[in-house]
Amino acid sequence: MNSFNLKIAIVTLALLKSTSLYASVYHMLESTSLNEAYRTGYVINPSLKKEGFTHCVKKNQILQIANKYYLKGKDILLIEIDQRKLSYPLRFDYVSSYRDFFPHIYGPINITAITRIYKLKRNTQGQYVSATEVKTSNKASKNVTSPSQVSSTQFAPFSCNEGDSLIMADLERQCAAMKMRLAQYRILSCTPAGDDGGYVNYFSIDASGYCM
Repeated sequence: MNSFNLKIAIVTLALLKSTSLYASVYHMLESTSLNEAYRTGYVINPSLKKEGFTHCVKKNQILQIANKYYLKGKDILLIEIDQRKLSYPLRFDYVSSYRDFFPHIYGPINITAITRIYKLKRNTQGQYVSATEVKTSNKASKNVTSPSQVSSTQFAPFSCNEGDSLIMADLERQCAAMKMRLAQYRILSCTPAGDDGGYVNYFSIDASGYCM
């Protein structure tokens, strides 16, 4: 084995170790968000609508990310997640700014996958330095209704922005038909769709969302 192949093998082994199918992943959130999750059955983070996935971290990334993004948060909790119990796909994506792989869940987090809950602790300077277990998750109901995914395509005049209300209204109608409510939605694409033969250009907008 030449040196190049040896380096590839080492990197591959390191990646497999860091993205173990059986290792826990973690997600940070405020206690109010967790309380809402116990009511609905799912943690739905705003990033799911904006980016299409829920941000998570590996164990060795917890304090770094907590101190970068959650210093202004109130009552920040850390939930430990069993990958094998997730209802939606988990993928480890490479983030170049950190030169590391981060776990991303491509959907909401079902509370039945939560195994432990921790409280993040600060030092006297306000930095997070540790996490203390506060309870073992025991509220996860086996009867939680799974969210239903819905999709919509709308043709909007003038600009992509004009279609946002059309998309939301259509997704809400689909959810209402299932006696559910629209929890999150995301615009997937917006492409030119021609004109009406006059002065108005139209755009085709595709979106998907979750009803709960």
